[in-house]
Amino acid sequence: MNFFNFLIVCAGTQLTAMAEITDKTKGLDTTGTLKMGDIVINEIMADPDPAAGSFAYPEYIELYNKKQFPISLKNWKICVGTTCKTLPNIYIPADSFLVITSSTAAPTFPEKVNVIGITSLPALTNTGQILQLLNDVGNSISVISYTDAWYQDPLKKEGGYSLEQVDAANPCAGMDNWRASVDKNGGTPGKKNSVAAIHADKNPPEIQHINVISTTQLELVFTESMDSTTLFNPSSYQISNIGTPINLKPLKPTYNRVQLILGTSLQEETVYTISVDRQLRDCVGNTLEVNNNARFAIPSEAKPMDIVINEVLFDPNQNGVDFVEIFNRSNKIIDLKTILMCHYDSIHKIISAVERITNEGYLLFPGEYLVLTENANVVKQQYETTDHKAFLEVENLPTLNADKGDVALKTVNELIDFFAYDADMHFSLLHETKGISLERVSPKQPTNNQTNWHSAASSVGFATPGFKNSQFVDAIETAEIVTVLPEIFTPDNDGINDLVSLYYHLEKPEWSASVFICDQKGRLVKTLANNDLIGTEGFYTWDGTNTERAKEPIGIYVIYVQFFNLSGKIKAYKKVCVLSGKN
Repeated sequence: MNFFNFLIVCAGTQLTAMAEITDKTKGLDTTGTLKMGDIVINEIMADPDPAAGSFAYPEYIELYNKKQFPISLKNWKICVGTTCKTLPNIYIPADSFLVITSSTAAPTFPEKVNVIGITSLPALTNTGQILQLLNDVGNSISVISYTDAWYQDPLKKEGGYSLEQVDAANPCAGMDNWRASVDKNGGTPGKKNSVAAIHADKNPPEIQHINVISTTQLELVFTESMDSTTLFNPSSYQISNIGTPINLKPLKPTYNRVQLILGTSLQEETVYTISVDRQLRDCVGNTLEVNNNARFAIPSEAKPMDIVINEVLFDPNQNGVDFVEIFNRSNKIIDLKTILMCHYDSIHKIISAVERITNEGYLLFPGEYLVLTENANVVKQQYETTDHKAFLEVENLPTLNADKGDVALKTVNELIDFFAYDADMHFSLLHETKGISLERVSPKQPTNNQTNWHSAASSVGFATPGFKNSQFVDAIETAEIVTVLPEIFTPDNDGINDLVSLYYHLEKPEWSASVFICDQKGRLVKTLANNDLIGTEGFYTWDGTNTERAKEPIGIYVIYVQFFNLSGKIKAYKKVCVLSGKN
């Protein structure tokens, strides 16, 4: 078989490569058209140590030619991070694989593996980086930006297993289309992947969020990689009160971002909306849905308690991951690039383990929830959510111990919120708390009031990532100084009347409070507050357990409340509630 006339033509960023092959054995001329994704990076062995099987594979990158004709890779480049190496004059056969490794490692592969050794090939980092395959004029044929979260297996990511693509026809899906190898030797270089399956991308792309870089520059972020040829028309982007951008730049190599230059400066205290033409497509051809738009504005400075910690999963299920959900309870639009996560020693006022939420920017609007995690896909797989976009993957979440710990939010200058948790804060009647989040009862109440936290309800799957908590209780408007609701409650963690709440409403912020639960015989059951300094309004909750964390019997209970101030004034109240059960 002779191969000739290999021509590459590039128009804009759309790659078109014509390969004409004469097959003398069949007397046929076969002509095919190459485009981005026809050859894909299909498998990565980034961390070979310790070996999983009897054969110790070295680091390698596997390419797969999806076309039905061989393709010359002469003068093409493989890029590891920012370092690119030129490939030799080699053909990758039709519907076949080529393994790229270092020149010293190439001879160690089995004879049947189609492998090429590259001198001084950069090492693959275990935690991830960008890999690209470029044609001979520098255009991207395949690109991935992997991380060790792509293994989706905490044991295999420690070494010895490759990352394998599930469906080569879905090359731009990122982590959703990659898994740790299930082959007994830890990888499948030069042959069909062990996790190979049909995993088509049928979901339309969406606007993920908008980064405000300056008053005249925006960055539009999509939920997935886009077909770059559809991104260049300024009229595809319409901005309220401004119109179309005067210039734009789709960002290589993944093309999930577009920088927009505005002809009119953004104004403070104005919320803008950008609408995008639905003719924009992702890299496999899915178009945007009708009326795809997003809000943005010049952000405001975050102050203490503008954003609060709203839910924490610190003891995840097997193969699960921790998450911290935050909630914007202010009326401000806040850019999360100004917010840091960390540990906070509240006694010695020491900050440690500081991690930036995002370097690029992310606008959190009033009333919005956002889940911070190292692996959003795993959280979505294990829990239901009403907003699949309310997730932001962070490079490193501060370590959350399974028994007790803390997490804090801060700016460079101020502590924004701080939560010290303990596994004993879970509903004591739960037989197992693994995989169950702690939910904040109210964003308006103090973060470290333990009665302001409760285990997520069973009715929602034991966590509510990205939406209102199952145990949410809001303040009520009442003319009475003390109100108890509901009068009858059933503490069974089903999300329906699990808590009884004692609301207070005072005229002046000069009072402290003590709150006690007593049974019908006047015996103290539990202390909810003891000399707490309080504001003018708020509430305490009771989950039906006593000081020994055991459930109290069904019956009538008295909530005794005492307010007192420095002048010696005392206000005392008794309220009744009924602890009930379901048949």
